[in-house]
Amino acid sequence: MIAKDHIWHVTATTEEFGYLIRHEGILFEQDGQQFILHRTFGGAEIIPLSTFTAKRKILFKKEYKLKHDVDLDEILLNEQQDEFELINNNCENFCNDFINAYTYAHRCRFSKQVLFWIILATIILIATYKNR
Repeated sequence: MIAKDHIWHVTATTEEFGYLIRHEGILFEQDGQQFILHRTFGGAEIIPLSTFTAKRKILFKKEYKLKHDVDLDEILLNEQQDEFELINNNCENFCNDFINAYTYAHRCRFSKQVLFWIILATIILIATYKNR
């Protein structure tokens, strides 16, 4: 599959945790149909948008212009050996890397969602420690 001209970065709810934790993917069109490229626990995959939204709700969508056409099959092949990691190799890192490599935009590679949960956990630990 080939992404041409532009893609959209999609932020959605998750299947397991709903609005509590967000899931991200790259939306693209091919032959009049929409698909999502996203990282799962089992690796990267491409699925129809209808399959993606059957268990998730899209919350945000931002369009990006591609520098050139992108061969997504090649990305899938390369990503099969790249295992999911909660902190440094999750769906948000995957999307940020894609945007940085193939569009004219730049996004910080670090996951804002991970940063939020780390800050929240730190605040809870400090509050628990102070209340002893």
